[in-house]
Amino acid sequence: MFGFKPFVFVSLSVALLSACSSGTVVTGEGTADKLIWPDPVKDIRFEKGKGIYPNPVNLEKVYKGATKSQLYYLLGTPHFDEGLSAREWDYVFYFPTPGVAQGVTTCQYKVLFDKQKIARSFYWKAVEPADAVCPPGVK
Repeated sequence: MFGFKPFVFVSLSVALLSACSSGTVVTGEGTADKLIWPDPVKDIRFEKGKGIYPNPVNLEKVYKGATKSQLYYLLGTPHFDEGLSAREWDYVFYFPTPGVAQGVTTCQYKVLFDKQKIARSFYWKAVEPADAVCPPGVK
């Protein structure tokens, strides 16, 4: 009976740790040499392929040095399987964009945290159209 409990604990720990990150190796300072982006169609946490239209005012309030609680308030729950202990959070955002296919630009947004869980690095990646500027309207 005692041999089973440690096995269950170790198995659960491994499962939880593997769900904490999409794979980017984050330094203690909250940077990375190579970003690993989750697939916005396959890996998204809720309703596959569904992101959100972010509040532009909240996006403007995101800053280097923010805590996870502050970012959670501004951006909501990360859209992929990233727990509170994760050192990266990923989102899929839709932006109304006149002149592009279906009037919407889809962008991924990544936040990297330092070892104290403070936001240090922010990255954008265009999804659709692939050559879009993210977020739209910002050069």
